Amino acid sequence: MVELLLVVIMVTIIAIIGAVAYGSFRFQNLMAAAEKVTADLRYAKNLALTTNEWHGAAFQPAPANTYNLYLTDGTNDTVIHDPEDPGRDFYVALSNLYHGITINAVDIGGGQAVEFNPLGVPYTDQNGSVLTANGTITLSDGGTMVTIIIAAETGRIYIQ
Repeated sequence: MVELLLVVIMVTIIAIIGAVAYGSFRFQNLMAAAEKVTADLRYAKNLALTTNEWHGAAFQPAPANTYNLYLTDGTNDTVIHDPEDPGRDFYVALSNLYHGITINAVDIGGGQAVEFNPLGVPYTDQNGSVLTANGTITLSDGGTMVTIIIAAETGRIYIQ
């Protein structure tokens, strides 16, 4: 009887440790996805600063869960090449990289894209207006959410 009780206690402890570790993994997966999106937005901003050309990012929330980075002249948007694989366009299917992560909502001046001018200032569109309110991109793993902020006027990009 004592041996059976010990086995039950050990199985319970292992189950608790497993549940905590799984929850931690899900949060780390969500934060990794948020860091990826943040880094890619900063890359688009830095391209605008260094090339003296407008660059942007366009998001397609769930169910698509995708985004791409592009160069724009105000009329035509051309998807840029991925610096990790120059033969491939910079198109990210977030669900494929981070299982279970979705782009819940995007609100960038009422739209789903942001464009950075050569000074790094965020606009809703090259022909539109500068962001006057923070832009937000919300990611979720089903239960937990994290928001990426694009600060109005300055273009500071951070995770909240």
